[in-house]
Amino acid sequence: MKLLLFENDNINNAIPISLYSYIFFPDDYVIISKSPKSIFRKYFSANTNKYIQLENIFVLNNEGATIGISVYGFNIIDKVYYSPDMHSPSLTNHKDVSLERINPKENSLNKYNWTSASYTVGYATPAYKNSQYLNHKEENSYIYFDKEYFSPDNNGADDVLTINLNLAKTPVSANIYIYTENGILIKKLINNQIISKIDKIYWDGTNDDSIIMPPTNYILYFEIASIDGSVYKEKKICYLVKK
Repeated sequence: MKLLLFENDNINNAIPISLYSYIFFPDDYVIISKSPKSIFRKYFSANTNKYIQLENIFVLNNEGATIGISVYGFNIIDKVYYSPDMHSPSLTNHKDVSLERINPKENSLNKYNWTSASYTVGYATPAYKNSQYLNHKEENSYIYFDKEYFSPDNNGADDVLTINLNLAKTPVSANIYIYTENGILIKKLINNQIISKIDKIYWDGTNDDSIIMPPTNYILYFEIASIDGSVYKEKKICYLVKK
């Protein structure tokens, strides 16, 4: 099957994606670009051989347009109308930030099925799974640590606190603040930034001035706004220890 790429519903001027056969496997990813190597230089990817280079690809309008894929015979496989309004509202600058489809099983024309890529992946995931990927619905959110204690002494064992997030809803912005037992704010670990639905965040034991904090208990406060307007809040305690 040969595929065509078209914009603004102008299917009569569609561009062949490849003049040769290209095999896609389940859960396979590929980027289509005029200069794929420049994309791989800008963003991390473990699949730098997964690309199709087109010499005459059209330039997409940052203000919004329609882009789609069809087969010869003009049967449309999928298309989307994109606009800056589909980005996370917490972002004031959309430059170099990818729009990601959240659920591949949901309608691509549903603007709420799109959001900005997570900052934890550098705002793009070329040739691998979207950072905001979701193909099922979970009822509960949960946050947990690999270990509740850590010792930031740079000895190679338990040097950082690993925070695991598994969220029921797609986040659009997040705050993770760290407090002392007395309620004094010492660290804005994440401050109004985009994270992924399933993500890992790390704390190295420093405050906002990059000073290692003394051994004691610390409170982590999570406030995560979702794409539907709801806000998930949770507090957890960790233990900074000295070995």
